[in-house]
Amino acid sequence: MKNKKYKLHSADLQDFFVPINEIRSELYKVSAKNAEEAIHKLTSNTSKFSKVRSVHLIETSPNRVFSNKNINEHALLSKEIDHYQIHDKELKNFTMKLIK
Repeated sequence: MKNKKYKLHSADLQDFFVPINEIRSELYKVSAKNAEEAIHKLTSNTSKFSKVRSVHLIETSPNRVFSNKNINEHALLSKEIDHYQIHDKELKNFTMKLIK
C-alpha cells in the first residue's frame, strides 16, 4: 500500500485564543477579637493559620474567543462563566494543645 499524504490547507485556518478560567477560594480559621483583626492577622502571615476548606471552580466550556493574545487582563478575568465544575474540599484541622 502507498502512504497517503494529506495536505493541510493552512490558508483556511485562523488562530484564536480561548481562555478557560479557574477560581480558587481557601477558607482559614483565624481567632481574633473582631473581623478587622482577623483580616489583619491573616494577611500578615497565612502560614500561621490552618486552612479548613478549599473551593475550586473550573470553567468547562468557554464562552469567549479572542483574535489575538494581547487581551486586557480585565477582559479576561471579568468574563462570565456559564459552564463549570466545582470541587469543594473540607480539610482536616489539626490542633495541638500543650498539657502540663
